[in-house]
Amino acid sequence: MSVIGYSDTVVGFKRLSKRPLEYNSVFSSKELALNYVANDPTAYEGQVISVSEGRDEGIYMVVKDTNNVLKLMTVIVIGDSGFYPLDEVPNTITIAHGMNKYPQVNVIDSDMNQVYVDVTYNDLNNLTLTWNGVLSGRVYLT
Repeated sequence: MSVIGYSDTVVGFKRLSKRPLEYNSVFSSKELALNYVANDPTAYEGQVISVSEGRDEGIYMVVKDTNNVLKLMTVIVIGDSGFYPLDEVPNTITIAHGMNKYPQVNVIDSDMNQVYVDVTYNDLNNLTLTWNGVLSGRVYLT
């Protein structure tokens, strides 16, 4: 006969670090992220990796190539592009990006879903985004 023990007292947990719960998913460079994916057994397919600094700053996903080797797939690269936060912005926003071009626009909401918005290019350095409702998330211009 097996006996399963239990406790009716709630046991508290204390975080010992201010790092993210999955601390092995944020790296200061793409080189460090690639090294982690290639050499650390905790890396897994489908893991989302963030690079927080430099030219390769952005969001990547760990995928397997045709040889079943883990690699990084680019989701969004922020370096060399524009990044603009949205915090409960209603219906429209005008962005002065100063990129001297008509950039590609990607909008990601706070749940990490792509949002489709109407884009009006006012000129080479300014654009206006329009949507229905209130939006929180980020605008990426590349």
